[in-house]
Amino acid sequence: MHEFRVIAPTLIKHLGDKVMDMESYNRYHSLTKREKEILKLISKGESNKSIGEYLFISENTVRTHRNNIWRKLNIRHLREAIDFAELFDLTDSKLSD
Repeated sequence: MHEFRVIAPTLIKHLGDKVMDMESYNRYHSLTKREKEILKLISKGESNKSIGEYLFISENTVRTHRNNIWRKLNIRHLREAIDFAELFDLTDSKLSD
């Protein structure tokens, strides 16, 4: 028996030249506002220490958020986190001072 998967066009969201499936979309939207903020900073190359200083939280708290981000996005490598950030245009947005 063969298994076929069909993805309806309405289940794919187009973002300019980027295409994302609903699973990625749902994973990203499972992140809290703080986790998205930290993902943005991670994608910009910031260290846990500098993220903590910027957000006025401890480095350990940043590490916890980072672990939660990796778990929720089902990723294992920094490159994958950066890919998610790029897909949702977090790398191009400015940080508010």
